[in-house]
Amino acid sequence: MRTQWLHREDRDALLFFFSGWGVDTRPFSHFAAKDYDVLFCDSYTTANNIDTNKLGLGHYKKKVVVGWSMGVLIGEQVLGNSSLSIEEGYAVNGTLCPVNIKYGIDPHWFCKTLETFEQNVLEKFYKRMCLKNDILTFFKERKPERTQESLQKELEVLYELGNGAYRKSLLFSKAIISCRDMIIPTKNQREFWEKQSVPVEMTDEPHYCFFGMKSWDQLLNTLRSTSKKTLIAVNERK
Repeated sequence: MRTQWLHREDRDALLFFFSGWGVDTRPFSHFAAKDYDVLFCDSYTTANNIDTNKLGLGHYKKKVVVGWSMGVLIGEQVLGNSSLSIEEGYAVNGTLCPVNIKYGIDPHWFCKTLETFEQNVLEKFYKRMCLKNDILTFFKERKPERTQESLQKELEVLYELGNGAYRKSLLFSKAIISCRDMIIPTKNQREFWEKQSVPVEMTDEPHYCFFGMKSWDQLLNTLRSTSKKTLIAVNERK
C-alpha cells in the first residue's frame, strides 16, 4: 500500500482517505483542504499497513476516515484494530467483503476481469464507474497513472482479501451508497450495511461520486449531512 500526504500543514485534524482499485491521487489533485491534513492511501499491491510512529500522527486531535470502493475493506483492515482514536468513519460505495455474490461483486465476474484484464477492460470500468459523459471526461482529464502490471497485481490482492470472511466493522459508523452504482451493486451494499446495523444514506450518483466537489472539507460536510434521501435508518427500522 502506498501512502502520500496531499496536504500537510500541521493542522489539528487528519483525514485518511482510502481510494478504490486503480485510482491514485490524480482525480483528487484539485481538492483543496482548509481544516484537515490529508493522508491518501492507494495501490494495494503490497503490505497494507500504516506505520503511525513513522508518519508522526500523534499530535492530531481529531482523525477521520473515508473509505471509497475497495478502500472500505482496506481501511477497515488497516485501522479497524488500530490504537489510533478515530472519531468518524465513512464507507462510500463499498463493503467489507467486496468480492461476494451477496454483499459485493459476483466472484465469477471478478475472476473473469482478472483473466481477461487489458486496457479495453479498464476503459469499460471507467465508463461504468462514471456513467455520464461529463463525469467521464472530467475523470479522464485526471486519469490515474498506473501501469497495467500494478493494476493486475492489485486485482489479485483484492480478490484474495475481499473474498474471505468478514467481521463487524470497528471503523465505519455511516455508509453512503450510490443509487446508480454500476460497480458494486447497490442492493448488495445495502444488505451488507443493514446486517452490520450501520445507518445508510443513499445518493443519486454513480460509483465515482466526487464530481463537482472542490475540497476535502466539502466532501466531509456532504458525508456528515443528513438529507431526506436517507432511506435506511437501521435503528428505526428494527
